[in-house]
Amino acid sequence: HTKLAPTSDGRKHCESNPIECFEFIPVTNPGFWGIEIVDLFVAYDKGVATPTGICKGKANDRCKAIIDTGTYLIYGPKDDIKSTLGSTVDIQSCDDLARLPSLTFSL
Repeated sequence: HTKLAPTSDGRKHCESNPIECFEFIPVTNPGFWGIEIVDLFVAYDKGVATPTGICKGKANDRCKAIIDTGTYLIYGPKDDIKSTLGSTVDIQSCDDLARLPSLTFSL
């Protein structure tokens, strides 16, 4: 039996058998595995994840996203990314990786 542990932000994390904790969401564009997200949470230096509100004001207050497990890259509209992540996205070498925040996508 999977035990879910509530977190301070209301989300739940699995303590065993993560497969049982998958949340299935509708694919909006099957050609590209397109989905919609509600928000992007950002946490710096292992701090509390805070909502960015990046999808507010868009259609249905949702952003379009593509799930691609074949890449390590995350793309987005330049203005949205720069306003949300600021200079942390300007990585010049591996020494800069520690400046990157943890990202959590709210579906």
